Amino acid sequence: KAIHISVQSIPAGTTYTITNNQITGSMRVVNIVWGTPTNISSDITWITDIGILTLNGTFSNATSAEIDLIDFR
Repeated sequence: KAIHISVQSIPAGTTYTITNNQITGSMRVVNIVWGTPTNISSDITWITDIGILTLNGTFSNATSAEIDLIDFR
């Protein structure tokens, strides 16, 4: 199972949580395309849980993202 999530405005800050009931705990992010300008001030890591994708890092200003996840079960 694969899903694509479009996020229009990730605000400045250090953690951003995306809620989507299609996300499973065994999903992994396989691709992220950041908007222009990216406004990323540090490496971004992510954690998936049931219904939740959390992006950890520093966004200096708002940005957008196109995110692809795949369930590897």
